[in-house]
Amino acid sequence: MMKWISGILFICLSCSLSGQQEQLLTQFPYTKLLVNPALAGENDFTRVTAIHRDQWSGIQGAPSGQLLSVNLPTVSNNLGFGISLSRQTVGI
Repeated sequence: MMKWISGILFICLSCSLSGQQEQLLTQFPYTKLLVNPALAGENDFTRVTAIHRDQWSGIQGAPSGQLLSVNLPTVSNNLGFGISLSRQTVGI
């Protein structure tokens, strides 16, 4: 009986828990590489993008996020390189 109760309790608690949240990005033209990595090497030039987002300015523990994206030009017809570094701070 105790196994049933602990099993049901575990299922109920696991349904109410929430894990990490995806970073909220509102400037899609600047974050294409983060959304779709297959776009690496789409241009004939190097594109470097840095974005800082600060929600609820002035409130302690407010969410903030940073993104650094580098998209290099196409090396050959089928090969492109890009890198995205993302950091998000949520809560106190």
